[in-house]
Amino acid sequence: MKSKKIVTICIFLVFCLLTLLILSLFGKDNFQNNLKQNKINHLETGLFGTVIKDGDWIYYVNKSAGDSIYKIKYDGTQKEKIISNDSELIGIKDNWIYFIDYSSKSKLRRVKTDGSGKMTIVDADVSNVFILNYNLYYINENDNRIYKALLDGSNKSKLCDEPADQMSLNSNWIYFRFWSNSKLFKISIDGSQKVLLLNEDAFYSAIGAYIYYVGENQKLYRINNDGTNKIQIPNANNVEQIDVSNGQIYYFDGSQDIYKINLDGSDMTKLYSSQSIRDLSVQGDYIYLLNDELTHIYRLKTNGTSIEPEIVN
Repeated sequence: MKSKKIVTICIFLVFCLLTLLILSLFGKDNFQNNLKQNKINHLETGLFGTVIKDGDWIYYVNKSAGDSIYKIKYDGTQKEKIISNDSELIGIKDNWIYFIDYSSKSKLRRVKTDGSGKMTIVDADVSNVFILNYNLYYINENDNRIYKALLDGSNKSKLCDEPADQMSLNSNWIYFRFWSNSKLFKISIDGSQKVLLLNEDAFYSAIGAYIYYVGENQKLYRINNDGTNKIQIPNANNVEQIDVSNGQIYYFDGSQDIYKINLDGSDMTKLYSSQSIRDLSVQGDYIYLLNDELTHIYRLKTNGTSIEPEIVN
């Protein structure tokens, strides 16, 4: 009888220890730990709406805390929670953090970097939000049109009548795909000029004087940013998504394998075989990957020396 009681107590203690271990693992802030271990560097721009560097601070969406927004020093110290909302980071301008609030039907909001003054600036579902100078550009999901507004949400204006489902900014132009048939257009940032660039469904990356894009046949192409001089980039096949950086094209294919290739199609190198990729972004010496479940960001070396990807956030 006594031995049974001892066994029961031992099992209970083991269960408690395992529970504490699991909670400690899942409760860890991977981003903060990675900062302290110097596993995050070369962060130059925003990353998948989850990480933005501004001065000596990094603002990030904490996956282990319900996608709340935190700020932390670049050395991993002075961690502070800014807001508790389920959020996507857009940008930081003049001590304001701009974010999409998914806990409130994807409205566009801003809050001071110290956590004060939270306010709604676009009272509608939004996506594809960009900040350029002192203006906001975004797609209103209620009518799928592109709008422009001042940073406080005033002076809203619709820039074009065509519905859009993907948008990016490059120089003084807005590139967007037509919502119903994915034709690629560009319009000037004041909406005064509009140019049809591609009359086909395409995932694109606008870089300087060129647009690199994945055609309907999943081949890789390049055109001038006025829509002329289409050429195929050889050797890249079954391409799903691309990012052009440092004179090379990085992409993953339908098998979730990650490659890099020169801009002329030469010297194709397979970097990694993955299983679940939603998005990729190249910054500095690393390829950052967003998994298909939108739960983690990983990174790989651009030179292909990584054995396994590291978790960033």
